[in-house]
Amino acid sequence: GCNYRSAHRPENWHLPSICRYASTLNIALQCAVIMGYGPLYLLGCDLGFKSPSVHESAIDDPNHFHGGYGTRDDFPLEQRDDTLRHMHAIAERSSPVRIYNATLGGVLEEHERVNLMEILDASSI
Repeated sequence: GCNYRSAHRPENWHLPSICRYASTLNIALQCAVIMGYGPLYLLGCDLGFKSPSVHESAIDDPNHFHGGYGTRDDFPLEQRDDTLRHMHAIAERSSPVRIYNATLGGVLEEHERVNLMEILDASSI
């Protein structure tokens, strides 16, 4: 795999080829753009990656909806947040459509923040 410290890390998307760097969210954003969607609103996306714990040969991964999903990185987990932040910065500068962060709270600041309730209220007019 590739992380933000890699000499081979991308600095931009290379559409129409899909960039697989950092996260499946990166792939999802690019697919949405290719399919003509936009603007894009992120909900529930944040940083704060935690190392999985091991209990009696089972891995409990606190970073996904299901603890058994497992984080499969081949670089130190301590670098995960910086890699994700770098991926979001690439998406922000590469996307031809606006990407907004509609997540309540959190520390992901690479995209302009918007209030989800205001977005939903405006769409019902």
